[in-house]
Amino acid sequence: MSASIQYDPTRHGDMPEVWRQIGMPAAAVLRIGYEDTVGSVVERVIDTRMFANLAFGPTILAHCRLRDAVREFRIDRIHSCFDESTGQPVEDVYEHLHNLYMGTPDYTLDCLMNEQHDVLRVLLYLLEAGDNTSEQVTAALAETCRHLSGDERISDAALDERLTPIRGAGAQAYRAWVGRLGKRLTGDARHLLLRLANRLVKREGELSEAQRDALDYLSARFTQVA
Repeated sequence: MSASIQYDPTRHGDMPEVWRQIGMPAAAVLRIGYEDTVGSVVERVIDTRMFANLAFGPTILAHCRLRDAVREFRIDRIHSCFDESTGQPVEDVYEHLHNLYMGTPDYTLDCLMNEQHDVLRVLLYLLEAGDNTSEQVTAALAETCRHLSGDERISDAALDERLTPIRGAGAQAYRAWVGRLGKRLTGDARHLLLRLANRLVKREGELSEAQRDALDYLSARFTQVA
């Protein structure tokens, strides 16, 4: 395994899919002492873009100023690190990047998608069951995410990217999500979700038959477990 995978989007096309799936954004200018393929430690200045735990260990995707190209840098081969954005040395590179990531709207949205995945899927199904465009669905859910999290930085585009894999679910999947929520949520939380679902769907105009059926099912299941 080479110390720096020679990925260059100007030669190799778009970003590798693994970074789209698990990459976490973190923007910093780092001056690093990096062990090269022959074991020598060379100085590089990199503009970090993402970091992730890849199969061979924690790795940074960054623009290397020396090579003027995007490269991958294994964190276990970084012998020294200085953050030129803050003017401070960095002891734990992974922790430093993770702290930067936690200050981004991407982190807020990732937490929502992980912690409220069934809620968001239920709302997505309800919106898609009506006569709404994909853009309208995304905009409505993005507004809901900003409200739930209190983070106004969440963009429609960022949410749309995360919704792509879960769009177009069927009624069976919807009923499974509702069932899980009914067992997991408290009575007050079920009541709040019912209100949110009704307000979100009904503000889009006249309900479709599929939306009415879905809302009726949500109400009935939440009442059964009350």
